[in-house]
Amino acid sequence: MYFSTNAGKSTGTPTFSHHVKDYNVSQLYAADLSPTAGATEYIGGLQDNGTQDWDVGNGQTTTEANGGDGAYCHIDQDQPMIQISSYIYNDYGVTTDEWTTPYTQVSPTNGNGRFINPTDYDDANNILYGASNANQICRVLNIGTTNSITDEIVIGGAALGNRQATTFLVDKNTATTLYVGNDDGKVFKILNANGMSLTSTNISNGLSASTWVSSIDVEVGNSNHMLVTLSNFGVVSVGINGWRCHPWINVEGNLPDIPVRWGIFSPMNNDQAILATDMGAWSTDNLDGASTNWGITNVGLANVQVDMLKSRSSDSTIVAATFGRGLYTAKLDPVPCYQQNLVVTNNPAVGLYAASVMVSSNPAGIVQVTTNATFQAGTAIDLNNLFEVISGAVFEAKIAGCMLITP
Repeated sequence: MYFSTNAGKSTGTPTFSHHVKDYNVSQLYAADLSPTAGATEYIGGLQDNGTQDWDVGNGQTTTEANGGDGAYCHIDQDQPMIQISSYIYNDYGVTTDEWTTPYTQVSPTNGNGRFINPTDYDDANNILYGASNANQICRVLNIGTTNSITDEIVIGGAALGNRQATTFLVDKNTATTLYVGNDDGKVFKILNANGMSLTSTNISNGLSASTWVSSIDVEVGNSNHMLVTLSNFGVVSVGINGWRCHPWINVEGNLPDIPVRWGIFSPMNNDQAILATDMGAWSTDNLDGASTNWGITNVGLANVQVDMLKSRSSDSTIVAATFGRGLYTAKLDPVPCYQQNLVVTNNPAVGLYAASVMVSSNPAGIVQVTTNATFQAGTAIDLNNLFEVISGAVFEAKIAGCMLITP
């Protein structure tokens, strides 16, 4: 945005000044974060604005890792000095010193894949997996050393359903197991994905056909517990399973009919999940089939399209890549979210805790809560119409693991 104070004058040339301080409309396709607890280092791929690196104390300023379109990107969770950026198709940049010196460009000869190409990274074995042609994937071995790229690796068995891949997940429990989604509502499991001959198994029983599989996640410690999202209108967009990948269970619950672009289990509790949607972030504290209760989780954010969520277990930090409002982070409370009815009556004490509702007052006031406060899906608290706090007091209701509400 530019502003002029003399554009309406009849003589002279108008002068304009740049007015975009704190005006963040960057469009991120993807993001990742450092594995170190408390670190403010992030990386993000932005439409038309390259791959940006957040690597300063306040986390607000970026440097450009490379230009053009930025796409999927990764920070090695074992060796965070190793990082990966993407341009379009299977065109990658690899750094081993956090972009201090020029990166190594890694590109196949034919440049297959999608324009904004989905990838996932095996931190343990330093392997990058990406989309290629139908029934094929692209693979970069020895990331950080030889960066050996092979495109058009043909998948046998169930292949990829004669489609291109739309999303990848390296199994958090067995790194050589790879999950791949496509644009026909199919999810495939590939064992020994680092080997010479790749064969897939279709594990999609119960997912909606002709849909775009936008993300896959698995529980740490239990690869049979999976979360899958679909980014289409008019379909069940969130599925989960816990029985050897069959069948898939609808956990969309009360979620509105909006595309879901990413989903992750909470880093603290695998009965909880967080979604990136076309209408901001949503979360639940209880994955309970069709009765799952989702709530908007946009405090400090906005009802903006969110394309990706990543988390780190070291301090339960989550990073959200929004398509239009930049990069956001949140740190979950050590105590998980849950639903609970509770009553707090005649509590004059300062800092008194009752379950996860804190009642406090300033020296001149006494807090008196006379009615129930009811948790809703770990994202909000409903107060009865007769709810009462004496004038001058402060009432804070904290939903553990989600957010702090200070009416």
